[in-house]
Amino acid sequence: MHHSAFQLSAAIAIHRVVECPAQRTQVISVPRSSLNSTSSPRLPAVSTTLLFRRLPVTATTLPGGGGAQVAFGGVTDDPPRTKWLIHSERLVDENPHIRLSIVSVELPDGTAFDQYVIRMRRAAMAVVLDDSRRNVLLVWRHRFIIDRWVWELPGGYIDPSEDGPAAALREVEEETGWRPQSIRHLLTFQPIVGSADCPQEVYIAYDAERVGEPDINESEAVRWISLAEIPVMIKRGDIVGSATIIGIQCALAPMLWSAE
Repeated sequence: MHHSAFQLSAAIAIHRVVECPAQRTQVISVPRSSLNSTSSPRLPAVSTTLLFRRLPVTATTLPGGGGAQVAFGGVTDDPPRTKWLIHSERLVDENPHIRLSIVSVELPDGTAFDQYVIRMRRAAMAVVLDDSRRNVLLVWRHRFIIDRWVWELPGGYIDPSEDGPAAALREVEEETGWRPQSIRHLLTFQPIVGSADCPQEVYIAYDAERVGEPDINESEAVRWISLAEIPVMIKRGDIVGSATIIGIQCALAPMLWSAE
């Protein structure tokens, strides 16, 4: 793959693992060239799942230029110096799906300002793979906010009375007419943390059966699309949604997202 989300996981050649008990952090040394390369060399014959699964990553150049240091876990035990101070938050408008407010904040250097903040309900979407595991179920729909036709994973808001997997399965059936028989959680991510709190839960689902027609309000077309075509579709702009891009990339990286 030639995409930035895969570069670190696909290009790293592990040299050594160092335990840092004080911070409970794992550190590995990797070649400098691996962090900038778009190639995909073979990974060493070691299990990297435990090193990479759901852990934050930071990378800094090592002294002497010999490589880079990649740290997983907490950065420091010292008190935070760069955390913004919240003075107040006042509501602008809200509905069952979204809340808009203005937050008065202060930066560490004393600069104060107001910022609009969006808080949204949890949403769930599913990467549905066919029996061959080589095709993904996508919907073709118009997004009026950006005035574009795009391919997306089926998904939507999680109702207050349901959990994430149930919502993902419901949305798949409503938007595609297909009903998966098995589903599991891949990850939860925040697409625009600088302005909004809108958790996106991504699931992977299998063994789908055709049970009906898609809702006319949801999808113009439904297709099983080869995973091999996805990189080209992203580059061409046919796929622009963050949940679709991230979800499919994670589905293509089972080493990082294998079951516990």
